[in-house]
Amino acid sequence: MKGGFSPADPWAKLVAFFFEEMPYINVQITKGATREQKKRIVEDFTASLVNHLGKKPEHIHIVIAEVEEENWGYAGLLTDDYRKKTAENRAT
Repeated sequence: MKGGFSPADPWAKLVAFFFEEMPYINVQITKGATREQKKRIVEDFTASLVNHLGKKPEHIHIVIAEVEEENWGYAGLLTDDYRKKTAENRAT
């Protein structure tokens, strides 16, 4: 019994299909990407899974979540503060 399911269990087959045959990619980026950029991200990730793992494009799920800069931390700062600081440093 793998993962608490009997191999004959229909749920086991569904779970195995979902996790083995239906890849799910969650991409989190700060806001600002254009629709065209997001389209290219989806195309590139899909092509990568097809080329490297042999997955079928119709089974691949990709979610792009855009996060406000004030809700993303980087290098010990909120991203909006980090970008302001970096811009100020470049200006001086």
